[in-house]
Amino acid sequence: MKVELLSHTQDPFNTIIAAVRNCYASKADFGERDQALIRRVIERGHESTVEHVCFTFRVSEISRACSHQLVRHRIASYSQRSQRYVKEHGFNYVIPQTIAKNLEAASLYHKHMHEIQELYARLKDEFKVPAEDARMVLPNACHTEIVITMNVRALRNFFKLRLDRHAQWEIRELAGRMFDLVFQVLPVCFEDLKPLRGAAVAEAGKAEYQQE
Repeated sequence: MKVELLSHTQDPFNTIIAAVRNCYASKADFGERDQALIRRVIERGHESTVEHVCFTFRVSEISRACSHQLVRHRIASYSQRSQRYVKEHGFNYVIPQTIAKNLEAASLYHKHMHEIQELYARLKDEFKVPAEDARMVLPNACHTEIVITMNVRALRNFFKLRLDRHAQWEIRELAGRMFDLVFQVLPVCFEDLKPLRGAAVAEAGKAEYQQE
């Protein structure tokens, strides 16, 4: 999995402060107290003020199964690699650790993926089936790429749901990597969610230990 922060709203901190001051018709410059002001509006649920800041990511080497979960978060913009226009000959794929740790299961898994790769290639090259139809045989494990834009409010909701220990492991890892990137830029808007991130790291470490 690769996660890259492509861009974000210019001067995100002061953009939020401007929105907060506008709501309360305040022109006061609180300086260091602005941090506390942002914390307070988040605590009170006045999160429309943080919607004015957006982050854009490029995510690759995740499974289609993961991207299907991701796009359920509707307050966002997505541009995903097309399986209709992009040929998937010799596609790469995700293998869950629950399968990878078992040599026999992993061997069967890789064998099946190779068979799908061969079938896809035959449909496209031998039978001249259009890519939009040949893709029907592609698995959920197939790698995809997607560009995502979310505002801070949507990200906070995403992190609350997908950093939770009950979230599926792949999207939990994705949420963790996204969290680390936005926290570096705008920590005041995400610091209250750090315990969730810490718990997700601990859960991932526990799972790796159990698999060894």
